[in-house]
Amino acid sequence: MQIPPSKHFAIIRETTVHIPGDERSRTAPGHGYPERDETVISYEICADEKDMEIRILSAPAHQEIYGVYVSAIFHREPTIKVVKRG
Repeated sequence: MQIPPSKHFAIIRETTVHIPGDERSRTAPGHGYPERDETVISYEICADEKDMEIRILSAPAHQEIYGVYVSAIFHREPTIKVVKRG
């Protein structure tokens, strides 16, 4: 995903994904992997404010969803620091 370096509208959406356990976890507890629910956070870039509103209003009522206006992106420039011994 490419986040625009300039101002834009976006949606942050929180969903839950169910991952079923494998057979070994059911027949031999402590082995394999158990079933679980994982939270997934997604970042969706919108064409404009109206597009963002349409997506928010069409989302299921139970879903956590946030519309955001991003006015700036923080970029940290890599730095190299030389330390001299003694």
